[in-house]
Amino acid sequence: MITKITHPFVINDDNSISVDCPKIGKITGTTLSAVLGNNPWQTPFSVACRLLGIYEDDISDNAHIKAGVVLEPIIMGYLDN
Repeated sequence: MITKITHPFVINDDNSISVDCPKIGKITGTTLSAVLGNNPWQTPFSVACRLLGIYEDDISDNAHIKAGVVLEPIIMGYLDN
């Protein structure tokens, strides 16, 4: 789901998208499965938008993220001792 548009874009008459972006990301092992259409959580289009910097994912409501925010200081305190 596109949650926040970070760079302006234009949809051209031929339905192509033009983006003025300062940086283009790279395809990594994590994104390769989505590019090939084998990822149930991402589509090739969502990866392209992320690589071009058109949008950012909002993962702050994810249960795993919330658990990490709570557990990280406890684990770091344990490791410091």
